[in-house]
Amino acid sequence: MEKAKHRHALRVAFKYALFQIPELLLFAVALTIAGRWINIPDWFFWSVMVLLMVKNGMLFPLVRRAYDNRDVSSAESLIGTKGTVIEFLNPTGYVRVSGELWKAKVSGQGQTIAKGEWIRVEGVKGFCLIVGRIDSPGSNSGES
Repeated sequence: MEKAKHRHALRVAFKYALFQIPELLLFAVALTIAGRWINIPDWFFWSVMVLLMVKNGMLFPLVRRAYDNRDVSSAESLIGTKGTVIEFLNPTGYVRVSGELWKAKVSGQGQTIAKGEWIRVEGVKGFCLIVGRIDSPGSNSGES
């Protein structure tokens, strides 16, 4: 599964890079045309190209989700994901999973999970995550 996530991340980065090519070409053409009327040194041309690529690289983490074509509204994709309890689960409360805040309910009858403890998403009911306690983020408890 880790290989699939890595491959997906590379696919998203490649898609972002492809969308940046028109900008680079536009600047290259504009600088080339402007170079016919004014003297533009080669170092300036290449500096602009490098700065554009650096800018695109710095913006990628901020816009990455926009280039991810997975169904982000699908809460089912969170099953198996680990997170932390933000608000005491007795039996419902709030958890943070994949950087987002979710309403959650403890999977076991009469169980509670304290704030700050680690959980794993076991299921989804509407927009509410069904979660179970795990010992630590590296723990395999709750998996079959």
